[in-house]
Amino acid sequence: MIISSLSYTYASAFLAQYRSQITPSMLETIQHVADKLHQKKSVLSFARLLEKEKEEVSSLAHTYFADKGLPQESWKSLINLLVEHKRLPIIASVLKAIILLYEKEEGLSPCHVSSSIELTDQQKKDVEQFIRNNMARKGTITYEIKTKLIAGLRIMTRDQLWEHSANKKLQRLRALIAREYGGY
Repeated sequence: MIISSLSYTYASAFLAQYRSQITPSMLETIQHVADKLHQKKSVLSFARLLEKEKEEVSSLAHTYFADKGLPQESWKSLINLLVEHKRLPIIASVLKAIILLYEKEEGLSPCHVSSSIELTDQQKKDVEQFIRNNMARKGTITYEIKTKLIAGLRIMTRDQLWEHSANKKLQRLRALIAREYGGY
């Protein structure tokens, strides 16, 4: 999903007003709601047809947010503002922008670790130590097995990519041969 500058503007204003009401544990719920709304673009586009029925549209959106675990007045204010400005269809993008801005302000950087095999508990501790020392002081770490990653490990944050794998070594070797001998 591409996040527009308009979405960042709404997200920034929201965080300026209600930042104290957001916690790191709430980010997963916000992400879930954003993903669901992004999948239901047609429903949000339908809201444009009901522009004159602002109260009904707001009420439906409030109910949806409350059902998903975001019942606070702050979310109602955001919904009302987007409905008033006829921008409810961008709400998923605004939610994503809220998450990104919050994580950046808090120094949270979610990390995704891919490995060719299942890591042992000790290996996971070592990877976490490496991440905390070199890439991200705070943030969640998720693990995934990727069989295409031959004999290696890949760590990705929003800003960085670190890879140590057989494939990466082969790429470096190819680049060295190409530089030294004009091809391989």
